[in-house]
Amino acid sequence: MGLFKRIKETLKYAGLEGEGDKKPIRPIETDYKSRDKGQVIKIWGIIEDRELQHANGERTQLILAKAIKLGINDAVPFNLVQDIAFELPARHLPNSNALQVVASEFEKQIERQRQMNDERCLYLGILDYTKDGYNMTRYSPGTKTYIEQQIDPGIRAKSEIQRRQVIESNQHSQRRDQEALYRESLNTREYRERMNRLYEQRKSNPYLQEVRQNKVDGKSYWDYNGINLQTGEFLKIRKLDKIGKIEDLGIYLYMGYVNSTPNEHDTERFDEGRPDGIPVCFELPKRFSDIAREQHPQEIRSVLELLSNARNYSRDEGLVYLGEIDKNWTVSFRPISRHLQSTVDKLKSEFHNREGKPSKGIGYGE
Repeated sequence: MGLFKRIKETLKYAGLEGEGDKKPIRPIETDYKSRDKGQVIKIWGIIEDRELQHANGERTQLILAKAIKLGINDAVPFNLVQDIAFELPARHLPNSNALQVVASEFEKQIERQRQMNDERCLYLGILDYTKDGYNMTRYSPGTKTYIEQQIDPGIRAKSEIQRRQVIESNQHSQRRDQEALYRESLNTREYRERMNRLYEQRKSNPYLQEVRQNKVDGKSYWDYNGINLQTGEFLKIRKLDKIGKIEDLGIYLYMGYVNSTPNEHDTERFDEGRPDGIPVCFELPKRFSDIAREQHPQEIRSVLELLSNARNYSRDEGLVYLGEIDKNWTVSFRPISRHLQSTVDKLKSEFHNREGKPSKGIGYGE
């Protein structure tokens, strides 16, 4: 038995015969009144399925559509959309008046059923047309049988395809995310291992060198690069200035800004002439310029050890006193020397007035 003959036999079995191709219909509007305030019934995707002839000789037009009840401004959750079917008098096309009746019947049925079934078509009934307009008071068991046998299987098949597509899409997305995460972890691990090796090499072979001399308002400042002995990053010592000296003790007091960057030529920021870094002051037993010029390994390492400790402070703390290096080139992270206390206090006060940073006491642990 051929396909079309089987369909015709099915229609006869249901007390119906049908003819015609499915034709999409564009409705005048898609939103229809709900009994609930702030809600609407949306009806769209309207298709003229076929003309049916009932056992009593009556001919009707079967209409298929999609519907949902939701808030006026809500987005349509397509996984909750319901396929619906209803009948119009033969040669009638759905208009706004007819669809409002359909919307009302749809609302009644979903309230009775409380749960929609996205794998079957909800048959609403037959729309009759009188001088008073459309009303829906009749129901055809034959049409319902036809829908169950001819319409529902297609809906179930489509739902299954969509469900598989969603599953496959989710699986593909998960695989893609997992692969990306794995590649990222490999890249991150390889990068970290490479940088750690590089940092260790730098710490094993530290250096300190002058980069440039700058003049601001007629005053000279020096910039230096070195190696941060705590991290292996590049130590940027900027706007270094000798603040004072105690001749009989051979102590030099310096002030500058200290920052660290992973790469030597990373971009440096300046805020109204202020370098990006921690403002620090510290004591040395020798001129900083002589230390950088003479390149004695122990002196270089001691200076870098002292300045590397700036990473333990915040820029917002204001001017930080790092400590001192004595004549034996031993680094002491301790409270400020008694003989320099007044000088550093004055320096900090001037710094606070000039740059507006919080006024905290200068000393170890600040």
